[in-house]
Amino acid sequence: MISYEESQKILYEFAKKSNFHEDEQVPLMTSLGRILNEDIICREDNPRFSNSAMDGYALRLDELLKYGDIQTRWLPVENTIAAGDTQKPGCTQIAVEIMTGAAISDDRFNTVIRYEDVIERRTPLGVKEIQLKKIPLLYENIRMAGEDSKKGSLLIPKGTQINSLHILMLASQGIEKVHVKRKIRIGIISTGKELVNFESQNLEVYEVRNSTTPYLLSEFAQVLTEVISFCHVNDDTELFKKELQELVKKDADIIVSTGAVSAGVFDFVRDCLESLRAEVHFHKCAIRPGKPVLFASLNDGKKNRYIFGLPGNPVSTVVGFTFFIKTFVNYLLEVPNKNPLMVALSNDIEKPKGLTSFLKAELSEAEEGSTVKVQKGQASFMLSPFRSTNAWVRIPEDKQYMNKQNVVEVYKI
Repeated sequence: MISYEESQKILYEFAKKSNFHEDEQVPLMTSLGRILNEDIICREDNPRFSNSAMDGYALRLDELLKYGDIQTRWLPVENTIAAGDTQKPGCTQIAVEIMTGAAISDDRFNTVIRYEDVIERRTPLGVKEIQLKKIPLLYENIRMAGEDSKKGSLLIPKGTQINSLHILMLASQGIEKVHVKRKIRIGIISTGKELVNFESQNLEVYEVRNSTTPYLLSEFAQVLTEVISFCHVNDDTELFKKELQELVKKDADIIVSTGAVSAGVFDFVRDCLESLRAEVHFHKCAIRPGKPVLFASLNDGKKNRYIFGLPGNPVSTVVGFTFFIKTFVNYLLEVPNKNPLMVALSNDIEKPKGLTSFLKAELSEAEEGSTVKVQKGQASFMLSPFRSTNAWVRIPEDKQYMNKQNVVEVYKI
């Protein structure tokens, strides 16, 4: 049996050895959450053209400054340019009304003054004139072409996990498709002759609904994976082997089994894996719940397939996914794993010494200081605490008693 810290090192080392960089090209609108597998280079300047940042008046400041005290002059305004207009100011104009986003297509207009900073009037002939309340700065209120980003510069680096703001940036450049790391292919095998479909009604006294497979399917849908197949087998070694080999043929990257990894007569997963010449890297970790967790690899001559054997009790499966499988997937894709929050306990707790414990908890966040309450009902079959559980508390193996106000590691769900 190894420590939790040792298990995490092993997962990290194998993920790095795998050098997972397979990619696929996907449409921009389906790329949310995916990992870029290329540097994105600006195709064009942003802004593409110089334009006004304000509603107001574009001025030829250089010429105005030749006249001394320009704040006493009345400047004629002959036309208005709106965003999307293609017209240009006349060659004799010194001031032109301009709207936000309108192109400044004549370089001689080199500042924009806001409506609020001028006095307006009409001449007897109806010509609009303005007088400046202040002298604007050169290029004030002008968005210069390429001011944000230049054509050929790096827009978004390889390895970035695409969010909605990145999609905004990519769309502004007219980028329709991106190369991303492909999703990791997952196969799931649940074991146990007592299990029946979760939709089953009128169960026999010995039957148990399979709740862990729906849980895993829902969790894998939220990370960068795709489940290519899932099935249930009774306590049958040969059938388990057959299903596992089928998943290898389907090119599963990770195979997850639930149940049959403990020390009982029908806990056959490890023996089965070793009969297929899989290499078991650890089996049993000093944690609670989920102590019998197993991690192995199976090389089929093409590449390593990674196998996680999780205990069948529901909460053990949850811990196995959260602190082992999800961590490993993030390592493979080079996505940072979230750091824990450090939060004060709001109640006293006791745990077994020598085991790292993952405890269902309720986190209360507040500006004056967050607190976390460890729930009652920590057994691996108990699901009712999940009604109010929004976090996990991790207590190291060398601790046994933790008092109220002690600071602990908290992982938000």
